[in-house]
Amino acid sequence: MSIIYVIRIRDIFASDLITTSGIDNKLDKELFSLPYEEIIVDFSEINSISHEFANHYLSNKSKSGKVVHEVNIPILLQNLFNDL
Repeated sequence: MSIIYVIRIRDIFASDLITTSGIDNKLDKELFSLPYEEIIVDFSEINSISHEFANHYLSNKSKSGKVVHEVNIPILLQNLFNDL
């Protein structure tokens, strides 16, 4: 039985998700290197996501090899993830 870990992305980053220096390192260290096989990333209270942040997020997610689910993505931001 695997353990599912839930983390709010706002606890790692601000409510506006933008690309900053070291973004890949921070995503890997704070999110995708967690010692859990399955992670739920909660996007509650996120106001905006830049295209660059979404690209970095999805790239790091695919490299991690983990099962990652996103929940509570605001409807206006869901299209950004679907378009990439």
